[in-house]
Amino acid sequence: MSQGKQIYYNNLRKNVNNMHPRLKELAVEAGAYVDGNNLLTGPMDDAKFAELIVRECALVVHKKTGP
Repeated sequence: MSQGKQIYYNNLRKNVNNMHPRLKELAVEAGAYVDGNNLLTGPMDDAKFAELIVRECALVVHKKTGP
């Protein structure tokens, strides 16, 4: 694992308690798993996580602006 990716995962684990619950759900959908209150990234697919975040944002914008 690259040093940058390791830093990313460490920051994600450290900040999980401050993470919005919906982002936790999306991380789990992308392959991460939760052990108690700790989000453990495991084999999480970063690209899938990003795609899910973008999709979620698009849904929120669509709801606010209408069809």
